[in-house]
Amino acid sequence: MAFYHSIILSFNHSIIQSFNHSIIQSFNHSIIQSFKQSSIQAIKQSSNQAIKQSSIQAIKQSSNQAIKQRYHVFITIFITFTKDRLKIPYFLLFPLALTLLFPLSLIRATTFLNHLIP
Repeated sequence: MAFYHSIILSFNHSIIQSFNHSIIQSFNHSIIQSFKQSSIQAIKQSSNQAIKQSSIQAIKQSSNQAIKQRYHVFITIFITFTKDRLKIPYFLLFPLALTLLFPLSLIRATTFLNHLIP
């Protein structure tokens, strides 16, 4: 009787062990898979966000640089043209340039504020 009892116990023990092992393995596998997928998703989202932000920053910097260069060129051409061609006195050149540049500065300020507001 004791012999049969030990055989049954060892058989039950091996069945329970293999069952527990398979459950633990599948559980670990599902946890690892979900962790991998969530990690990959998080990395993709953060890299996409970083790419968007760096692209927006590069566009802002290049557009600001282009606007600054255009202002400088515009003022230089305007003063040279008015001084040589129209014979406007120097004391009138600055107010006239400001009058013409004011709408351009409003456009630049509006564009800048539109970038700040999502």
